[in-house]
Amino acid sequence: MEKMMKDKGNQMADMELKLPSGEIRYGFTNDYMFRAVLQRNNNVLKHLLAALLEIDVSQITSCEITNPIVLGENMDDKTCVMDVRVLLNDSQLINLEMQIGHLENWPNRSVFYLSRLFCNIHSGENYNRIKPSMHIGILTELLFDDVKEFYSEYLLTNTKNQRIFSRNFSLRVLQLSQLETVPEEKRDSELYKWAKLFCAKTWEEIQMAVKESKVMGEAVKCLYELSEEENIRLLCEGRERYRMDMDCAREEGLEQGLREGIDQGIQQGIQQGIQLEKVQSLVNLVCKKIKKNCSVQETADMLEEEEGVIQAVYNVAKEFAPDYDVDAIIEKLKEKRVPRNKSSHLTCLNLSMLRCCQSAYSGTPHSFALHREIYPASICKVIS
Repeated sequence: MEKMMKDKGNQMADMELKLPSGEIRYGFTNDYMFRAVLQRNNNVLKHLLAALLEIDVSQITSCEITNPIVLGENMDDKTCVMDVRVLLNDSQLINLEMQIGHLENWPNRSVFYLSRLFCNIHSGENYNRIKPSMHIGILTELLFDDVKEFYSEYLLTNTKNQRIFSRNFSLRVLQLSQLETVPEEKRDSELYKWAKLFCAKTWEEIQMAVKESKVMGEAVKCLYELSEEENIRLLCEGRERYRMDMDCAREEGLEQGLREGIDQGIQQGIQQGIQLEKVQSLVNLVCKKIKKNCSVQETADMLEEEEGVIQAVYNVAKEFAPDYDVDAIIEKLKEKRVPRNKSSHLTCLNLSMLRCCQSAYSGTPHSFALHREIYPASICKVIS
């Protein structure tokens, strides 16, 4: 036993010597890095799941990521989802997510993902074959103002007598912002230790967090090795840039979007708070794609916008070839009426889809999610 402890100490010491000092550029709360660590080291994944499920790690005989990505490879719309889907012990499905801020639509989105996960049998199969499903969100900000809990579980229950309807459909939330609210007597738990590791901002804090845990040492070693790979760093940077862009938009009051349709016209929308510089940004990106001979569909896919929006910009922009004067294109767009998208209440050129408008109707219920939680490499390339 003494020799084992000594070997463990030597291993940790060796790892500490290899770590840099100062700020961690891309830590565990970067969702790409979080996924990369879990995908590269299955033992880390296993121990983290044991902590989140509040079970002994010996109860986990297998945990397989069912939606792996090629680490370091550029992402497209099909591969850039950062949630980690796990098949646990061949009998349970878990969707694990690291979410940095922006929780406006998270309750609906997490239930949507959980519902999709729960539909895990084929047509005609017995419902008894459905695997229990769980969505676990690790959040950096407070989800509900009146629920300041470190770790919470949500189940389908009877609202009158609290009878649990089913434990096979559950959602758990780990709130890193509530780390300091954990009582002293519970700070020995593995979950608290993992949360403290995730919250570390410097390599010195990392070293303190992993002193007594070999598996957390493995996680940190993996984090460090991944951070030394250029392609991984670039993809982490892309995710950070996306978050910064969204933060900037929110600071300017852009997050609610404009609920007015095309019937009120783009000019009225601008008068209600559209930030013209954001329109310019999207039109500029579209013009770059036109110059590269990209189709409307390709551009819509890369910029994650409705084809109707991109088509409208294309139609006008081509009138200004080959110089593509962005200001002139926007002025022309303001004069035009754009066909309504048949599948949406909103107009194709509703500038909320351009992430560039401020709602004039803040009390109106959301009719669609303002943004998707992905930032494909195609966007990173365009704006870099």
